[in-house]
Amino acid sequence: MNVIELLECESTNEELKKKIGSVEPGTLLWSQHQTKGKGQRSRTWVSVPGDFTGSIYFRLEASPYITQVSIRIGVEICLFLRKFIPNVFLKWPNDLMIKREDSLFKWGGILCESIQKNNIIHLVVGFGLNQIKKNESFEMPSISSEELGIKSVDCISLLQNVYQSFNTSDFSFRDHFEKVHLFQVGEEITVGTQKGVYLGLSSYGELILDQNGVRKKIQKNI
Repeated sequence: MNVIELLECESTNEELKKKIGSVEPGTLLWSQHQTKGKGQRSRTWVSVPGDFTGSIYFRLEASPYITQVSIRIGVEICLFLRKFIPNVFLKWPNDLMIKREDSLFKWGGILCESIQKNNIIHLVVGFGLNQIKKNESFEMPSISSEELGIKSVDCISLLQNVYQSFNTSDFSFRDHFEKVHLFQVGEEITVGTQKGVYLGLSSYGELILDQNGVRKKIQKNI
């Protein structure tokens, strides 16, 4: 796999999207320092030198179920991180959370962005992980690998393994999702502006909520 390393950039997702058409699927681009990283819903992702910020490129056949692909990638990343620490969970759709008793801390996050041309979806998956300090840009308490007693996570290998698994294994993300999901079925939750009782995940990766007796499916927009 092709790995592109940058000393500094504004956003690894933006840099990799610029290269679509000139790089092969599986190309990974990472930066030692990202200055204007992006999160969900137009939020910023502030990183410092030593944290990991990188993106990897997937080329997919056009499908209406891109949310399913995004959630599967999140599940695989979470399962990889559990090799280091068992109490890491995926908060649908893209937050990587550490659970300590009744407290939650954000360790990292995933941002998927897609471009469709003809019948092909070009998907760029951005991944950020706090390695050496808390990330003060988060709206919730955060934590780093260092604070967890982990010297460093090899995030390049992580993304490469996720890419290989995605293309070579028959991985049922729904079988694994409930094992790593932060919420339990029957729990009352809030996701963005949506509130309700969590009922599970659809076969397309949508979150299903019961809102006062009405079932609602929430799709991750990418």
